[in-house]
Amino acid sequence: MTRTARAAAIAAAATLLLAACGGTSDPATETTAADAEVEVSAEEESGAVDENPEGAPMDDGGDDTAFETEAGDVVDDDGNLVGIEFGDGEQIEFDLDAAASGAIAPGTRFYGASEAGGDFIISTQIDPVEDLEAYREKAGGDPVNYMSADIDNREGAENINMYQIAVYDPAGNEYVYTSADEAADEWRDLLGSDDVDTYNEGIDLSNKYLNQGASPHQRSTMILTGPELPAEITAVIAMPRGAFESATTVPLKD
Repeated sequence: MTRTARAAAIAAAATLLLAACGGTSDPATETTAADAEVEVSAEEESGAVDENPEGAPMDDGGDDTAFETEAGDVVDDDGNLVGIEFGDGEQIEFDLDAAASGAIAPGTRFYGASEAGGDFIISTQIDPVEDLEAYREKAGGDPVNYMSADIDNREGAENINMYQIAVYDPAGNEYVYTSADEAADEWRDLLGSDDVDTYNEGIDLSNKYLNQGASPHQRSTMILTGPELPAEITAVIAMPRGAFESATTVPLKD
């Protein structure tokens, strides 16, 4: 199965989880993550799928799994993909209960995937980044929340620049996080250009965090800043490839 097919399946699972938070669904039209993966796989790979005596699709191993699994995949009793291997062997497991509750704790990590093949883990709350925080305090800027995105684009086909990450709370408020170079620019403008050394420090800091993200074949960590997180999170939506793609993410278990 291609990485793009898996990304589509995981995105479908995340969308269904968020829909479940609304409390209603139509059983006749509901699609599981496994079903979504089978559909994408059939379209992209045109491979024949064996059937067991009951007519359920099987993988090459002949069991009742509804799609072809890969090393590190975790599938629950209902055939849903609930865990995968990320990066260089980190085993991650989706927190389906937290996603359905609509009350996710700040600091939770979220998994997402781009339609172009790369995937990423968002850490919604990390320790303040030393050089950025020192410059913010010097400029008198408002407190910010620091966030990171571990982007693995080694199997991706297009650049992932993580244009923005939006966090939502139960009241529907949106909290937007963008690349840290934008915050450095704002803090530099607060200081003005009278102190040349301090102004140039801001330029250097902005350049350091400019053009973050990952090209195809690359893995990198991106730092983002934004407002302080709400007490409860209902959803995290990423825009991994500029304004051209919106990716629903799934909370992870610790």
